[in-house]
This record gives sequence, C-alpha cells and structure tokens, in this order.
Amino acid sequence: MPSAKILLPVAVLMLALSCAFMVIDDPGDKITALLTRYANKFPQQKVHLHLDRNYAAAGDTLNFKAYVVMAENHRLSDTSKILYIDLLDADNGYSTTLNYQIEAGTASGTIEIPDSLKNGNYTLRAYTNWMKNFGEEFFYHAVLKVGNASDNITVAQKQTGNKEDQLYFFAEGGKLVDQLVSVVGFKAIDKQGKGIAVSGSVTDESGKSIASFRSAYAGMGRFSFKPEAGHQYSAVVKFSNGIEKKIPLPQIAESGYVLTANNEDRNEIRATVNYHGKAAGQSVLLVTQANHKVINTTQVNLVNNKATVALKRRDFPTGIAQLTLFDMAAEPLAERLVFINRNDQLRLQLSAPQTTTATNRKLTLKVSDALLNPVNAKFSVAVLDQTLNSDSLNMPSIMADLLLTSDLKGAIENPDRYFKDRSPETALLLDNLMLTQGWRRFNWKDMLAGKDPQLLYPAEKSQSVSGTLLSKKDVPISNGKVMLVSRSDSAFTLNAVTDDKGRFTFDLPLLFEQQLFNLIGADDKGNSDGKITLDNKILAWPETIHRLTASDDQLKKYITANQQLFNNRSKQLKEVVIKAKQPTVTEKALASSNNLNGAGNADQVLTFQDLINCHDLEMCLQGKLTGVSFKSVIDNNSNSYKSVPFAAGGMGKPMLIVLDGVPVASSFSRLNNIPVATIQTIEVLRGGAKLVAYGMQASGGALIITTKNGTVDYNAGIEPLRNNKPVPGLMLLRYNGYHKAREFYNPPANAQGKQNIRMAGTVYWKADLRSNDDGQATIEFKAPANVKKVAIVIEGLSAEGKTGYLYQTQAF
Repeated sequence: MPSAKILLPVAVLMLALSCAFMVIDDPGDKITALLTRYANKFPQQKVHLHLDRNYAAAGDTLNFKAYVVMAENHRLSDTSKILYIDLLDADNGYSTTLNYQIEAGTASGTIEIPDSLKNGNYTLRAYTNWMKNFGEEFFYHAVLKVGNASDNITVAQKQTGNKEDQLYFFAEGGKLVDQLVSVVGFKAIDKQGKGIAVSGSVTDESGKSIASFRSAYAGMGRFSFKPEAGHQYSAVVKFSNGIEKKIPLPQIAESGYVLTANNEDRNEIRATVNYHGKAAGQSVLLVTQANHKVINTTQVNLVNNKATVALKRRDFPTGIAQLTLFDMAAEPLAERLVFINRNDQLRLQLSAPQTTTATNRKLTLKVSDALLNPVNAKFSVAVLDQTLNSDSLNMPSIMADLLLTSDLKGAIENPDRYFKDRSPETALLLDNLMLTQGWRRFNWKDMLAGKDPQLLYPAEKSQSVSGTLLSKKDVPISNGKVMLVSRSDSAFTLNAVTDDKGRFTFDLPLLFEQQLFNLIGADDKGNSDGKITLDNKILAWPETIHRLTASDDQLKKYITANQQLFNNRSKQLKEVVIKAKQPTVTEKALASSNNLNGAGNADQVLTFQDLINCHDLEMCLQGKLTGVSFKSVIDNNSNSYKSVPFAAGGMGKPMLIVLDGVPVASSFSRLNNIPVATIQTIEVLRGGAKLVAYGMQASGGALIITTKNGTVDYNAGIEPLRNNKPVPGLMLLRYNGYHKAREFYNPPANAQGKQNIRMAGTVYWKADLRSNDDGQATIEFKAPANVKKVAIVIEGLSAEGKTGYLYQTQAF
C-alpha cells in the first residue's frame, strides 16, 4: 500500500491539473475574445481623398489621390481593388458614380464636373464595396462647392432641419449621478449645423445659479457641477444672435457610476471611477481599446466608492482610444473617448525654392520619422495659386481624417485645428470634441449580444457582375445558364452556371468607361421565362454633411480668373431642321446590328416579328431559313442532341454563330442556349464576299444574331420605348468600367514658348511622388509669370501607416 507521503504529492498534482483545465468565466477575457473575433471577422477600411481643390466651376476637372487603408493600423490596404466616388446633390436629384482601380492601396484620377451643374454645395463621398457592409457613415465625405459662370455665384447654405439654433449637453461617461461631481460637455450649432458662440449659467428649479459656462472653439465647451437628485437643472443660455433660451439638462440618476478621464499628463491617462448609491459600489472592469484592439483590461476595486487607474500613454497608438466601464457581468456602465497623440507621425520639411529660370521652381522635400530617421513614403502634391485661395483649404488633411474624423460621428469643423500645435489650450479643445462627438466604429451592446453586421458586399478583387436567376414566381433557379455578351468595343462572351441559390458571378476583364452588356438567362431545360436580378450597388442618399467648404468669395475669384475660358466653351448653335425618310420596321430592328458588312447586308434577315410563335429556336429556324440545313449532333455539354445549321455550299462546315458581335465558341454554340424571346434580328450569311470580314472561322457561313436592347417596344410595331415591359430572360446592363483620368498638364521645367492653356487655380499636381531611402524627393514645376504666391499641400503615408501632411505658403 502506498504511503501517505506518496499520495499527498499526487493529490496536489491532480488538483493543479484540474484547475488548469477549468473554464473560468472571466469578463475581461470574454470582452477581449469578442473584440478580437470582431476585428478578425470584420476588418474595417478607411478612405481618404487628397483633392487639389474643394471648389470648382461647372465644366471643370478636379484631381485626386485616394489612400485606402486598414483602420487597425492605417497601412495601405490591398483588400479591395475598386474605389467608388459619388458626386451628389440630394436637393436637385443629381448623382453620378465613378469607379477607379485601386493598386497597392492607392488610386488616382480626375473628377469631371459637368458643365450643366448648377451653383451649390455637392456631397463627395468615397468608399469600397466592403465598406458598404458597415453603413454610409463610414465613407469619406467632403463638400464640394460648385459655381456656374452663367449663374449668380452665391451658394445657398443647406439647413440641418433645425428651425433655430440648438444647444446639446453631454455628461462625461454618459450620465449625471446624484452627489457625484461631473463634467458636462456642450455643443451649440446654428441652422446649418455649424458651431456658434454661446454663454450662460446652470440654475436649479428655484433659479439659483449653480455654474456658468462659455463656449470655446466651434461652439463647444464644458463646465462641472455636483448634481443632487430631486432637483431640476436648466441652462439659461445666450446665443451669439442675442436670443436667450432656457434648456433643461439631462435627468439625475439616484445611483450609478461616473467615469472621468484626465488626459493632461505627458506619460499617462488617469481614469477615475466614482460611485454613489444605497449599497457600496462593486468591483468593476475598465476596458481600453483602440482600433479594435484591446490595450488592457483592469479590475477596479473601489475604496470608499472611488478608484483611479493610471494608463500608460506608450501602450496606445496615436488616435482615439475608447475607455469603457463594465460590471462583472460584462454589462457596459459608462464610456469616455480620449485622443492619444504620441506625436509619432511623419515630419515633412520643404527647402527654400530654387529659381532655375524666371518661372521655374524647384524644392526638396525631406521626410523623417519622430526620431528624425529618413523615411521612404508615398505622397501626393498640389501647388495652388494663393491669390485664389484663403490661408486654409478647409479640407481635412490625411492626418486629421484618418486619426480623428473617420472614427467620430457627425461632421467635424476644421479638424486640422486640433493638430495646430501641442499647447494645453489645443489639447483642451480636442478633449471638448471627445466629450461631444459620438464613437462610430461599433456598438458594445450589439457586440456583446453577438449581433454581427450583415456581410452583403464582398471585398472586390476585380471588376465583376453578379446576381440571381429567378423563375416567374421569384424562385431561385439552380443549375441555370447565364450568358454575358458584351455589346461594346471590347467584344467577348462569358458563361456561368447558377449555384443552388440561383446565384452567378462573372469576373470581367479590365474595362474602362461605360460598357453595354446583355445578360441572357435560362433554366437547365432552356426555358427563358424567368428574370435576372443584379446585386444592388445603388446607395441611398447620404445624410446632410455639414463640413466647412470654400467661401463664396474664393469661388468668385476662381470663376473670374477663368471667365474667358468658360466663355469660349459656350457657343450658341443655329437651329438645324433635319428631314429624313421614315425607316421601315426591319430597318429599325437592324439599327443595333453588329454585322461587319453593315446592318442588313445579308442573304436573309429575320426580325423578332418572325419569331413571335417560336419556342424552340433550333426547330423554328429549320422552317424559316432558306439555303440552310440542320444536322443532329451530340452536345458535349448536355449529352443530348442539338441541331446545328449548315449553309448550302458551306463546304460541310457548321455555320458560325455571332451573338451581339461576338463569335461564340463552338462548345457553347447551341442555338437553344439563346432564348427566342431575347432575339431582335437574325442575319444569314450563306457565302461569298459577305463572309470575308469574319475570316476562316465563317467559311461554312454565319448567323449574325442581335439581341433585344430594351430601347424599342416589341409589342407595338417597334416604336420608341416608353413603358416597355422587361423581356423575360434578358437584361440590358450598362456597366461602369474604370474611369479614364484626364492627365494634368505639368509643363516641363525647361519648356520654352507658348504652353497649353489651363485653368487658373491649380499650378501643379503630382499624385505619385515618393521619397527615397534618404527621405528626400524633388518637386519641380513651372509657375505662370503672374503667380507670385502659392500654397503647397503635401499628403502621404509610410509603409508603417504613419501619416504625413504639410501645408505651406510660398512667395516668389
């Protein structure tokens, strides 16, 4: 029998092992796991646009560079390959969407402003398909001021829906609690949503003054007071227009926690938790996170209902940190945002300009990190005529956008003001912003409940068309056949088979500008009485964006400086009366033919009217085509027989099938794959010179088949369409390929004589500037002789996700 001396160590060992494998429901571990899961499953993207200007004239062209980054670390993202930019005016119902190719996390190009646009403030937004899963508020937004030379340049300000000036209060941590001194942030805005100056005092129900306040920057400020339950507190406020109002403060809770944060120390953030209630305060959990990454979790044990936690600043990245207080059941109690500025972004310096000729300028850009080490990074550069611009462009820099505005709800007025310097005054203004702007990246309540966003929009790796094939009763058709036929210059056909949910996807070749496609769908038996629906890519109108834009005076100067160019664009044309013979029904039907010999130049022509009673195309054509016979052969795709047309004198070779200008490969050339209801014309080429244009592949003859394009009424003698019903199994798709950018004309530095005329405003634009391993890059441009002062704007990113921004004026 083993001795007790041996059994005791074994028992201890077994107890230790059982503890090691015991599942402990620790709330800190639970929250960390949930946040990590969310970050891995739903990685967030951000987009920043560097525009050369935020004002334009109708008919003008803007230049831009887009930086697409991962929100976690602000490194350039290769996840998405397509960038969408919308130009919208909800008031006038105008919208346009342009697509751009993303390469290695950046995209550059131009945005052409239609010359028909009216004066106004237009919303510019940029996003990827993946970003649509998380809502429009995550997109990049800017306001573009557009003026038309033929209109009054003054642009009416859009209103928020507020009929009068407003004042809002925000208790630090989320609520006011009886007997606990609390900081209250406030924000005053006018009818356009812009911050306005206010002052006033806080009183109780008897009129006794408890505290006074006065706004600082952009209508924001703070005050503190000790509320007491049972009292009704109001703010007696005076607005800048002289109007006075009495506004109630939030209700006072009889018990609860208050979370405050002191962000003034250079080395740490001090988070203080206070509790008031009938029972003693319980232990709580303080979770701090930034960019979806938990920085730390701390169990806070209250002493006399109070505790303070020191958070090391070095543990946080630069940007917004979220401090959330939970009870031990992982229920959120209070929250506070703080901005951590490690001052670790890129340092940019420009040398004094070298004048190589009377108008040539050469500058050297030096790029370094926080430790002054040289950095290789990507940049974009705009040089603007300063006579047409104010001292600030009123556009968020890449630093302010990625580190600040992209993570906060609502518009931020002049966000670069908060990065002006490192003074305590500026830090306090930034902390006021943290008190009054909501966090947008995720909602704790939804995350803890396991409520995930729906992933309806995949990250696009290429241009594609996807959708669903449905029956007449809207039931998905599995194993159906869908054919995509290009009707544009880039002629090609693609085939797909639907999955068990009726879905299909076509990965497209590289396409630019608008393309015209026909989508033809049928079930596995060839029936084409269903319909095709495409994945929705149309977005709702954005909420009204209130971001400071270019001034009307700034826009007037720009219009005036370019008045002659605008006048030259507009010339009155004399009225021209055109008389023509009314085309026949067949001529109308052949109008969209891609016959290389010319529309209708064929041995025989059938129109859709000749096919009205046809259901099986192969059988139908056997009684309608002259000089053409049909033979039954095995179809390798379906292991069934198909009827193949042969032309008389075609040397025993089958006829080539050309669908909407695209020769169909013989393996997919079964006529019954083309639904009869989708056909507009069939042109028969049996032999002779008409086949020369199609080469040896058509030596046996050809059938030139053109499908319906949706622009005619097939039920009323082919008259222009007004209320035409969709053709079963057929969809006409106008697909926007990548937008072709106009090249910005930068005259060579050594150019002599007369140069191309260009718009005043942007003197120089370069989207692909890169610093070398020594951290240097050269900027060289030719300035017009009348330009004496310019504004130079440089933005960019390093491979590590550090932002670089420089705004500098330079006199010549």
